[in-house]
Amino acid sequence: MGTSRSRYTRKSRISIILGLDSGGSCRGIAYRIAAVDVSSELPLLWRREMVVGCYIPRWVRVFDGIQQLPAITFVVNRQHRAYTGEISLETTINSIAIASGELGSCADYLLQTVNGLMKVGITDQQLLWLSKQVLSRQNQ
Repeated sequence: MGTSRSRYTRKSRISIILGLDSGGSCRGIAYRIAAVDVSSELPLLWRREMVVGCYIPRWVRVFDGIQQLPAITFVVNRQHRAYTGEISLETTINSIAIASGELGSCADYLLQTVNGLMKVGITDQQLLWLSKQVLSRQNQ
């Protein structure tokens, strides 16, 4: 996770973004773009993910349960001015619990991510724990 001051919060507050960091692996959802749609869809994806430069595009290999396929992913840019590196869990939880901006609340985005993964059979224990902590903080 890194920080973003553009999508989910006012400039005066820190907002945490969910993002892949380099190294390791993860389980998730990969979307296939039909070959005939690549020229129209890829620029839309690029514009959405690269708007503030918080990510670096990377070609990776994904496994769909049958075969390995090439895929593009967007990894957090550790050199970006908004990248915080390690921050405390307390700061993370508080920031996610209160951050909100023109694209919605950071907490809603976290919950939608957790629920979306669970719908396809992926339970990310860290994100699930974090979402419970954020909801608890919001209810205080």
